[in-house]
Amino acid sequence: MTSSFDYFISKALDCRRVTTRFVSPMFCLLLCVTCRGFSGSVSTSSPLTPRETIKSWNFEDKTVNQVLTWYEFNTEVEKLLARATAAQAVSVARLQKVVRMKWGLDAETIIAHICLTDTRKDDDSATVTVENNRAIIQYNIPDCAPLLLVQINGVWRIDIASYVHDLGDQLQAGIQYCYRSSDVYAATADAVAADRYSSVKEAANALKKATDALEPGQSSEGAH
Repeated sequence: MTSSFDYFISKALDCRRVTTRFVSPMFCLLLCVTCRGFSGSVSTSSPLTPRETIKSWNFEDKTVNQVLTWYEFNTEVEKLLARATAAQAVSVARLQKVVRMKWGLDAETIIAHICLTDTRKDDDSATVTVENNRAIIQYNIPDCAPLLLVQINGVWRIDIASYVHDLGDQLQAGIQYCYRSSDVYAATADAVAADRYSSVKEAANALKKATDALEPGQSSEGAH
């Protein structure tokens, strides 16, 4: 919700932390948020905590428009970034689902972490810091940027404004990266579904090679 957008951002920006997760590795946010699959049962009798909120999100089998309600954006620029990261998240979620159905949860975790995104288990073990209406969710995934949330009217959403601010003149490159990585994830999911890989290790190697090849300003070719 890599490598992912998170990784690109962490490379494009300094590692400043704004009491909001996304802040420095803005690209990471995109992916981190995007991969959540099947959601567990979460009580809705009272306002959800940041952790409960992200665990209630399910990007699988969703469209970009359907998941945009989980993003907080107010300007046209913020909307562009929100849509790009949402597209990335939906694509990653599909890849995770295809891999999980073929090889199981452990395989899904391997693929998710290559994409610098999280699984349900990662959500449970993440460190959550809350300050007023801001929250930072730090995952125990190497190179994965924290997730930045903002609370509006009692509801926690992805804080796109903070990411836009920290991306600065790298914003367009970040948006392009999201769409290129989305293409890589889609191509990999198609390949897995078509039985082109004999094992998760083979699929992971192909995905790693494809994501490592992603560079700002270059087109993606996906995994084969």
